[in-house]
Amino acid sequence: MNRFLCMVAGLSAAALLIAGCGGTSLSSNVSRIRAYNGANGTSATATIYINNGSANGDQNYEQVTQYLYVNSGTSTFAWSVNGLTGGSTTPFSANLNSGGVYSTLLLGNATETLTTSSPFLDITADDQTSPPAGQSRIRLIHDAPDAGTIDVYINGVLYDNTIYNANNAVYTPPSLSSGQIPYEYPGTTLTGLTSSELSLGTPFSLENFGYYNVPAGTVTIKVTEAGNPSAVILPTTSYSVSSGNRYTFFLLEPTTTSPYAYTIQEIGDSL
Repeated sequence: MNRFLCMVAGLSAAALLIAGCGGTSLSSNVSRIRAYNGANGTSATATIYINNGSANGDQNYEQVTQYLYVNSGTSTFAWSVNGLTGGSTTPFSANLNSGGVYSTLLLGNATETLTTSSPFLDITADDQTSPPAGQSRIRLIHDAPDAGTIDVYINGVLYDNTIYNANNAVYTPPSLSSGQIPYEYPGTTLTGLTSSELSLGTPFSLENFGYYNVPAGTVTIKVTEAGNPSAVILPTTSYSVSSGNRYTFFLLEPTTTSPYAYTIQEIGDSL
């Protein structure tokens, strides 16, 4: 038994991830993964299950766990949201590469079922490549169904929403042959998920949203309706980023009705 791995897995309420805790070392056959609850709902808490155990307990909206260890290879995933009928109870499988770093993200609206806004589980590869000296690496994940298709400006430049599949090849939706990929809400068209699949939490199949290098210090983000720069969804807002680090920014649904304002949550991706 690898006692260190078992101890790591037992350091939090998310203690479960090492399958068997035996015959595994940190140098081989190990991945790292964290769980994020982005399912918007006033009183909802979410549970994400990895290998038949809870990775995050009853996790509140916008909460993220630390990166935890899991044996690489096939892992099973499922989720549930308190008070939501139709949460996934049947695990599905995804392959995690040895040495890979991932996030399992519950996205969507926790108060809706069988719609394109329904919660679904996405698994992303969290690229740990170091940025150039004096820079940071950032990406943005669209988790605001009501915003529809958007344009994102980073430091005043339109963000190229390139998405990569599990083999690190550029993913292009079937409806597009080339050019910049419109920043659509993920649960609608990028995966072609049906309403039933959304309700079961079918994942993206390990797609990786591309990272963007920016000068360290302050980065600005602005979000507008796609193709309409004057229709501002999120006004230009500044965020702090550190040299050599990686970040994910989530565009989130408004949580209040007055004022009705979209927000961005910044989470560090560096190990």
